[in-house]
Amino acid sequence: MVGDRTGRWATGTVRSMAARLARVAGLLVLVVSTAACGTVSVEVTSESDVGKVGVQSTLAPDDPLVTQTVPATTASTTTSTTSTTTTSTTTTTTAPTIPLEYHDTGYAVFALASDLEVRMPVSRYETVGFHESGHDGAFQLEVVNLDDWTTLASRGRGTGSRTAADIVARVDEPVMAPIDGTVIRAGSYTLYCDHTDNFVVIEPSGRPGWELKIFHFSGLQVGVGDEVIASDTMIATGGRILPFVSQVDEFTAEPSNPHVHIEVIDTSIPDRPSSGGGC
Repeated sequence: MVGDRTGRWATGTVRSMAARLARVAGLLVLVVSTAACGTVSVEVTSESDVGKVGVQSTLAPDDPLVTQTVPATTASTTTSTTSTTTTSTTTTTTAPTIPLEYHDTGYAVFALASDLEVRMPVSRYETVGFHESGHDGAFQLEVVNLDDWTTLASRGRGTGSRTAADIVARVDEPVMAPIDGTVIRAGSYTLYCDHTDNFVVIEPSGRPGWELKIFHFSGLQVGVGDEVIASDTMIATGGRILPFVSQVDEFTAEPSNPHVHIEVIDTSIPDRPSSGGGC
């Protein structure tokens, strides 16, 4: 009995030990296999962790340490600089171009000097510029029957703003008598102390002491003592181009036509002494 129990114990012990040895052997095989393949531990950075070194892979102790570096994500700030350039612009204002246009007059009355009718000395005109006369006795002209005229800026003469008229016309337009009357002076004179010019002075019929003066023309056709008839008697063959720019030229087409100057004076009104002296 004792032998049987002893044999069975021995047999069970042997089997138990064999099972344990098998498990140990299995563990050894697992350890060897694991050592050969390696265990990998991975740490992954979050996309929001801007600026970290990156992902690191660690191998088994028997292999050399390998560190794999993923380029760091760096926050980039762009500064935009706006440069403001100030440019100085000079604006030049150019006067509008004036088209050349003539107005037919038929030698009609264009102004009244008191009750004296003054007719156009030309059959066609471009424009008329009224300005201050240099004589204190000059009549202020009342404008009638004109389509194109202007009152020019003051010349500081202290007379009426329309006591003289510059009538712009073609250079070859004949100049006719603007009133009925008698020529009391005619010839040439020195304009502005430097330029030779022509003139005619007519005393209106029935108005002794009054004078109508005409300047700036060529080809004088009358002399002292001649009787003239308005719109019928030729005084000059044409206008005269002056060797300087006149005030009325601002209101004419380019190049400017010449102009004929007219004014009516009451000689009973003396002129004030001139402060500028004579030529």
